[in-house]
Amino acid sequence: MEEKFKEIYEKVTDVLFGITKKFDGISNKIYEKTGKKINVGVIVIGIILFIFVVFIVKGILGWVLDFLFGR
Repeated sequence: MEEKFKEIYEKVTDVLFGITKKFDGISNKIYEKTGKKINVGVIVIGIILFIFVVFIVKGILGWVLDFLFGR
């Protein structure tokens, strides 16, 4: 079971690092024009993870409220 979690973790990190690598070109262009280092890939991943967490929390709260108040 521990190996399965490790395998899933490795796949997720590979995907996330792949996404950040795709935005390196944009980050470099921003750095050339403004002189400020902004990692666009991390910002995009942060937004995606935030939206994912919001949907998970909304689903859990909906289930709990439905269980408590039994609409």
